Amino acid sequence: MVTWETARTNHLLRLAAADAAGIGLSVMIALDRIEREYDKQICPPNLTGTPVAKIDIVSITKKYKADLHEFFLDMESWKKFQPKPAISWKKVRFSDASQATIPKQRGIYAFTTEMSPGSLPSHGYILYVGITGDVSAATLHKRFWQYMRHKKKGTGRPAVVYFLQNWKDDLFFHYVAIPDKATSLAALEKSFITSIMPPANKRDIEGDVSKAKAAAF
Repeated sequence: MVTWETARTNHLLRLAAADAAGIGLSVMIALDRIEREYDKQICPPNLTGTPVAKIDIVSITKKYKADLHEFFLDMESWKKFQPKPAISWKKVRFSDASQATIPKQRGIYAFTTEMSPGSLPSHGYILYVGITGDVSAATLHKRFWQYMRHKKKGTGRPAVVYFLQNWKDDLFFHYVAIPDKATSLAALEKSFITSIMPPANKRDIEGDVSKAKAAAF
C-alpha cells in the first residue's frame, strides 16, 4: 500500500532524476502535472499516512495527452513575416455580438485562443490564418458569419471545426481589411503560414518547409 509520505518522496525523486538526465523543461512540466494529479488521487484527506488505493495512471495520462497540442515556436521564422505594405491587425472576440463590427471588404484573418480576461500574463496561440476576397467577391464580414455557422453546426474542415468548438468561449478573430486588389492575398497568406505554421493550416506552405512538416513525426 502507498502512503502519502512515500508518494511525495517518489515525486521528488522522479523530478530530480529528470533534471539530472537533462530532460527538457516541457517534459519536466508534463511529469510534474501528472505527479500532482497522482498526489490528488492517492493522498488521504487528513494526510495521516493512512494506506490508500492505487490510482488509474493510464486514464489521467490519456487525459493529459488529449489536451497537449504542438505549436511552432521559431522566433527567427516568425520574424520573416514582414508584409509590404505593413498591415495593422484588429481584434474582436469570436461571438455573435462581434459580427456587425467586421468590415465588408476583402482581407486576411486569423484565429487565436486566449484566456482574456484572466489571471495569467497576456498571451495567446495562433491557431489558423485565412484570406477572403482574393479571387471572389467574398468579404471578411461574410467569412466571419460562415465560421459562426460552422461552429454551431459542426460543419467544415475537421481541424477548423475542432478549434471552433473546443475553445468556443476563448476564441478571438483578428483581421486586416485590404481593399487594394493589387495586393495578392494568396501570397500574403502563404508567407504567414510558412513563417508561423499555425497548427490548423494544412496547406499552402512553401517548398522546403512543406517537405519538413510532411517528414516530421
